Amino acid sequence: LVSDTDSGGWRAGDRVEVVGFSGFDNWHARLVYPVVKKLGGGFVPPVKEISIDEALSGEYDAELVKIRGKLIDISALPRRQVLLINTGGKDFTAAMASSVSKWPELKPNSVIELTGVCVIDVDQTGAPVSFHLILRSANDIRVLASPSGWTLGRLLGLLALLASAALAALAWVAILRRRVAAQTEIIRKSIESTAEGMVVVDG
Repeated sequence: LVSDTDSGGWRAGDRVEVVGFSGFDNWHARLVYPVVKKLGGGFVPPVKEISIDEALSGEYDAELVKIRGKLIDISALPRRQVLLINTGGKDFTAAMASSVSKWPELKPNSVIELTGVCVIDVDQTGAPVSFHLILRSANDIRVLASPSGWTLGRLLGLLALLASAALAALAWVAILRRRVAAQTEIIRKSIESTAEGMVVVDG
């Protein structure tokens, strides 16, 4: 891995020559403060679509991979932008230098597909414990499905509104029934009173 360098206008697949100081970080060999010289064009390396379990196996360390997951959170740090992703009940992060480009329009709970370099994080014994992706640009992010506008809070609010409307309707029906019953009773008494005062004459 090469650290502390800008894109230099290079493209995926370019052949380059790198000179720098060797370093070691989290069991990974790195070149820091590098000088990069482009030698020529080339072919884009193949991208392997993997699962989170395959990523955690360590087999794809420092390789270009593709993985899908649900976006949980977005963080904007001084020198990089970070996405928190969940897939298969496990979390991982994907980061991109802030100077490269900005994320596309992303919303939490979106299902996204990420293409990036898989970097394994290990414990003191060198065993893989987690991983993160290094993205090259915003083009490495593809939105597969946007979240529904119906969040839990909105659904509960709608249910409360519907329940209130149903109770109001039931109360109005009860009031109408009482009014109809009262009017019916008045009419019945009026008819009975009229009948009692009526005189029938036999012609």
